[in-house]
Amino acid sequence: MGNFFSIFFKRKMIGIDIGTSAIKIVELSRVGNTKVLENYVEFKLPAVDGKSVPNNNRVTQPSLEYLSLAIKEMLSEAHIKTKSVIFSIPDFSTFCTSFEIPAMTKEEIPGAILYNASQYITLPISEVTLDWQITPTLPNDKNSPLKVFLVAVPNQIIEDYKAIAKGAGLQMYALEAEVLGITRALIKNNITGGAVKKTICLIDI
Repeated sequence: MGNFFSIFFKRKMIGIDIGTSAIKIVELSRVGNTKVLENYVEFKLPAVDGKSVPNNNRVTQPSLEYLSLAIKEMLSEAHIKTKSVIFSIPDFSTFCTSFEIPAMTKEEIPGAILYNASQYITLPISEVTLDWQITPTLPNDKNSPLKVFLVAVPNQIIEDYKAIAKGAGLQMYALEAEVLGITRALIKNNITGGAVKKTICLIDI
């Protein structure tokens, strides 16, 4: 499904955000180290029984076919031919947390994270896909605890997005938690020598 934290950007890519009230699509191209906005299209979702599609819990059946057809039509209207897509997963479909583990080797980290993850995630580990990032600490401080930022996405959510991509004739390249995309877009050049320059708080309303 792709790595949340190390997505390699192809020469041209589609980004799709399926929100509670609209579907937004961008087409980006890579020119050297620069990303260029090639196209943008938005479609307002109709309300269903007082709620928009998808509902507040997850992208659900039978709306998957509807979403696929809507995306397909949007791509056609905007004359977007690119097939590789990265979906933004809304915050209500992901679980993010952070915790510390003792200093250890890179080989030991995955096992330690899996062991600790069950204490913070309400769903069984077998029902979610996990990804994590070690938060940069002060350089040359090898004995300090490792700070882990963990993201968990229910496997059913991933399967739903795969179905949407297939129905729209797209190739799902990766999924990314919405909060990570916002962070990467808004915070730049803030890390030097492995250490964060300053503390930043992002508030998404």
